[in-house]
Amino acid sequence: MRRASLIPLGLIFLLAGCNGVPLSTVWKLRGFKPTEQNVGQMRFAMRGPDWMRPTPETSRVELTHWRDDTPNDKHEFAVHLRRGEHKQDEADIKRAGGGEAPFTIYDAQPRDLEGARALIKEAREQEAKGEPKHRGNASLKGVVACHVGEIPSGDFSFSMYVHPSDELGWLPLYPDYQVRRASMSEKDEKAFHELVAPCEKHANRAEALRTD
Repeated sequence: MRRASLIPLGLIFLLAGCNGVPLSTVWKLRGFKPTEQNVGQMRFAMRGPDWMRPTPETSRVELTHWRDDTPNDKHEFAVHLRRGEHKQDEADIKRAGGGEAPFTIYDAQPRDLEGARALIKEAREQEAKGEPKHRGNASLKGVVACHVGEIPSGDFSFSMYVHPSDELGWLPLYPDYQVRRASMSEKDEKAFHELVAPCEKHANRAEALRTD
C-alpha cells in the first residue's frame, strides 16, 4: 500500500500491512479478526501538529459489507465517533511508546454500537449455517481534525495508536509518521482537505449536528 497523507485514518487496524506500521504491531494483529471482537473496545488515538485540532464529534467510520455470493449487493452502516474518556488510556499509550504529549481518543458513539453488533451477529449466524461469507471494508469520513489558520506548506508529522481490543491493548500504528505534502497526488490532497477542514467551517458543521 502506498504511503500517503492522512488516508490511513480509516479503521486503522485493518491497514496493518501498510508501509510505516511497526513490525511488532503487524505481528500482534496477524490473527486479529474484528468480527470476533467486542466492537465497543475498538478505538484509536491521534496526536498532530500545533495547528491541528482533533474533532471526533464530526467524524464517522463507514462500514461497507457484502456476501461472497452477491458481491454487488453492498450495504453500508455508519458508526459515528466521539471524544473518548478512558481513564487508563493515557498511561497505556505512554507505556506503548507514545511519550508525554496528550493524545485525543476517538471511540464509537454508544447509539451506533448495537447496530454494528447486530451486523456481526448476523454474519456469524449465517456462516455457522454454511452460508457464504461476509466481506467488508471501512473508511473514515467527515472532519477528523480542523486546522487553525492556513496549513503550513512544509511537511509535518502525526502519531496514531490503535486499541483493537482489551487483550491487545494500545499498539503504535503510525508513531511520528512523516507526511510529505510535496509528494501528495491531487487525489491525496483532496482527501486531506476533506478530513482536515478549516476550524471555522468545522464549527459551523458541529453546530449543525447539535441542532439536527
